[in-house]
Amino acid sequence: MFGRSLILGGGLALLVCGAAIAGDNNTLYLVQTSDGGSLANSFSSDQSNAHGNTITASQTGSGNFAHVTMCSGGLAVPCGGGSIELTQNDAGQYNGGDQFTAGGQTVRNYVSISAQDGSSARVDQLGGGNSATLDVLDGAGTIQQNGNDNTAALTVEDGTIGTITQNNNSNTATLTVNGVSGAAASLTQNGNDSLGPVVGSVPYAGLPVTITRN
Repeated sequence: MFGRSLILGGGLALLVCGAAIAGDNNTLYLVQTSDGGSLANSFSSDQSNAHGNTITASQTGSGNFAHVTMCSGGLAVPCGGGSIELTQNDAGQYNGGDQFTAGGQTVRNYVSISAQDGSSARVDQLGGGNSATLDVLDGAGTIQQNGNDNTAALTVEDGTIGTITQNNNSNTATLTVNGVSGAAASLTQNGNDSLGPVVGSVPYAGLPVTITRN
């Protein structure tokens, strides 16, 4: 399978790219819409052994779950070059009735992405009560959240550029800087009562790490 495009829609989407069926330079477009409820939409994709694949996904409403692995890292032939852009939008539907538990949190929408070996990932969440977790190695990762009561966690490894931006109030962000070379990271929070630590398993002094709270 080479250079193929796939369009998916509906409440449950599962895409696996294992060693035996690994495809390169493919494109996936996914659109999911829900009226709310626990896990109304669920999307999982494993691109561990693929090269140069692109995913563009959109989940609208609440009760959305997404888990994506763009590259597992450590392969004999690096599987980088892939990218994912995922948007979750529950704006105008923010109420406690549609929450569910994921990643040890009570959330309305949840996304977890691992992108390694040169892959890139961007997560945009609109509305409130959303959670995004992003782990990037030797690539680029961005989390942007516009709304209240959102949670973001970004882990930046070697050779990685990582960014968290949160707009509005009562948002929480954790920026973990593990990179010792070629890493850069920024955390920007615009709003009231927002908080979150910047931590590192190694000292990140000397690395371009920027924290802005307005």
